[in-house]
Amino acid sequence: MKILYPIGAYFPSQTGGPNNTIYWMAKALFEKGVSVSVTSTTQGILPEHSIAPGKWMNQGYGEVIYVPTSIHYLPLRLLFTTIKQMHKADIIHLTAIFYPLSWLTALINNLFFRKPVVWSPRGELDPPALMYSTYKKKTVLLLIQRLILPFGHFTFHATCEAELRYIQNIFSKRYETILLPNYMELPTPVSSEKDSFFLYIGRIHPKKAIENLIQALAISQLFKSSGFRLIVAGDCENEYGGKLKDLTRQLDLNRQVSFMGHIAGEAKQELLAKAYFSFMPSHSENFGNVVVEALSQGTPVIASKGTPWAALEEFRAGYWIDNDPHALAQIIDTILDMSLEKYERLSFNASRLAQEKFDVHQNIDLWIEVYEKLLQNKLNRA
Repeated sequence: MKILYPIGAYFPSQTGGPNNTIYWMAKALFEKGVSVSVTSTTQGILPEHSIAPGKWMNQGYGEVIYVPTSIHYLPLRLLFTTIKQMHKADIIHLTAIFYPLSWLTALINNLFFRKPVVWSPRGELDPPALMYSTYKKKTVLLLIQRLILPFGHFTFHATCEAELRYIQNIFSKRYETILLPNYMELPTPVSSEKDSFFLYIGRIHPKKAIENLIQALAISQLFKSSGFRLIVAGDCENEYGGKLKDLTRQLDLNRQVSFMGHIAGEAKQELLAKAYFSFMPSHSENFGNVVVEALSQGTPVIASKGTPWAALEEFRAGYWIDNDPHALAQIIDTILDMSLEKYERLSFNASRLAQEKFDVHQNIDLWIEVYEKLLQNKLNRA
């Protein structure tokens, strides 16, 4: 079985979560005897990554090519490279809806190759995401609905129940949709003592509702009188980041809230391991790899109900709550008043949740079953 993954940016690029998600899947599939090819751009590739642009590279788990593209959103050279690989593939797995590579690949596959396609929107159909570049996105969705989906064999992939509903609302229920979370290659646990700080780590964007978390800290008298801090890790050099810093000053939280910028690699894992709790207060998320990373380090997580993290409550590995400042302040008071025994249970359960539900090597057989079913369906249609 041969799987082709066309994607706009790919590991070791760190421009988005799917860069790593597809990388982890490719490695786990290869271990099970599945052939993998990845076509991508040089977006996010740095000199220290030692990548040979425009040349196929055997990465030890399959073949990858990073095609130089002067205009990222018009990746014609990447599209031509992908077309050359399509006849070799049994299944094409697309990532993202609105990136032109995805829908152009789908269109060309319909015209010439007729291969089964798995399509992972990766959160692009969430209502808050559709609020940006609305008219352009409506045009692409209309193109997909009218000229692509009716003439091919498509299976959509949702990472959570909410995303499944968004897909079905836009593309109708007649297209098959599978529900599987993002699986990850879990980071090695860092041996570290917990420190007196909360952590937000990730993209600095209005949909993340970080201002609600900062306002909650100002509401919580326990927090203000404690020695605890909040560390916000992520690139804050944008308009929203500036507003967060202004809010911190206005609420007189400068001594307890710090902004540390982007962090990655071992330093990121050490920070996650030391954090007392990690927060994801987003208005919406289709997953959130950083939640799994935190859990893997034994760090309990507080996630909003706009995220698909009800499992935090099910496994007693954290809390799944509303993201308004008062609800967040209440849970902050709860955890600051928590006994050490209860905290240690939460920490143990966090590690267990990550290992049982999100380890790619333990769960990759579920993806193999999906791919094998699609190939069987193709044979039945022949």
